[in-house]
Amino acid sequence: MEHRAGEGWMDYSGNLYVHDGTGWCLVTPVPGKLTPTYRPQDSTMDNALHRARALFDKGSREAILDLLQELDPNGSWTDRASFAEGLEPLTYDEALIELQDAIEELEIEQRTATVA
Repeated sequence: MEHRAGEGWMDYSGNLYVHDGTGWCLVTPVPGKLTPTYRPQDSTMDNALHRARALFDKGSREAILDLLQELDPNGSWTDRASFAEGLEPLTYDEALIELQDAIEELEIEQRTATVA
């Protein structure tokens, strides 16, 4: 999924993220300033893991499938991609299982990246 500058989303903790054209930035309030500052995320992997965990708790089926498709662009996660491949779309419960697998893979990648 391609993201445009200015596109944003909020996680279930109330953190706001905005895409700056190169990556996601966490929008943080600064005391005494009316406009927030943008802080680039430390890594795309951390951002994806954070988003996946937030969606696992309260995400809609469509939001989960969109994230799975973003994490695996060659997969057939969204309804459109599934139909194009002649597959049945995933149910909400199946999407949660796939998301849990994706979270585990991201956690392994994160641990591996910090050791290296």
